[in-house]
Amino acid sequence: MPKTYLNTMLARHLEPPLSMLTSATEVCPDSVWAKSDDTPPIWQHVLHSAYYLDKWMREASEPFSPPLFVSEAAVNLVAPAEPAVSRSELRGYLHRVARLPTPSW
Repeated sequence: MPKTYLNTMLARHLEPPLSMLTSATEVCPDSVWAKSDDTPPIWQHVLHSAYYLDKWMREASEPFSPPLFVSEAAVNLVAPAEPAVSRSELRGYLHRVARLPTPSW
């Protein structure tokens, strides 16, 4: 299978989850967004997803540089990580991840 076909297919399969994560940052009620009952809150799951897409969906030759607001506890779903990352920071990060070029493996 040619690389260009795989890249196109991968990009097509990543677009819906990124769209759903972005929607979650916009429509999730405040009462649920940061709620933690010994499990990671919604914002932490969104950050975890964006972080690992950012980390693994890049060219191997490019250095990985997550945003400054990212903490190891938050991306590894240690519950609850503090301080919470804001919705606007997460939307910006998701936008950045969505614009990443598809790796040419």
